[in-house]
Amino acid sequence: MYIEQLDKQRLLITLAKDELSLFTKNDLDADSDTSQKLFAGFLSLAAVKAGISLLNKRLTVELLPGIDSFFLIITITPQRKLSAGRLSHLCVSFQSACDLIGCAERLKLLKSPGIVTSSLYRHEHTYYLVLTASAQRLQTFLPLFTEYGRVKQISKRQMMRIDEFADNIMRYDALDQFC
Repeated sequence: MYIEQLDKQRLLITLAKDELSLFTKNDLDADSDTSQKLFAGFLSLAAVKAGISLLNKRLTVELLPGIDSFFLIITITPQRKLSAGRLSHLCVSFQSACDLIGCAERLKLLKSPGIVTSSLYRHEHTYYLVLTASAQRLQTFLPLFTEYGRVKQISKRQMMRIDEFADNIMRYDALDQFC
């Protein structure tokens, strides 16, 4: 394994095919726990070698096959904070109902006052929880939301698109119904 820092925000990890032959196809499946641990190990090692902290960073990983090796290009960017406007709209997407329920259970324990509206949608196999509250209030729940799903601050227009294309399961008070 060869690790090179391309610039301030990008790392290149080169893996020879013979290094990857130590793993089974299931080990390298993107959804398996083994592959996630494997790539987390690669990222940790690369960060230590390059002297980069991955704490509170957003990572984009690209896998590129070569003739006799594979290349991982990792782009590291700071995690965005929510804007400080009056009310912000946040969309948390969950890949499974279990993740959604787990997040709702934790919110129940934290008592989540201050969230103005919360609507739940489903499109294909993904659940979307759309929250409206002050940016400061949403910021306090951000670590919890990122633990269970993907978080994105959305505009009113994007919120309308979700409402138009996804099936609405609970409107306006989804968190109250869950909690």
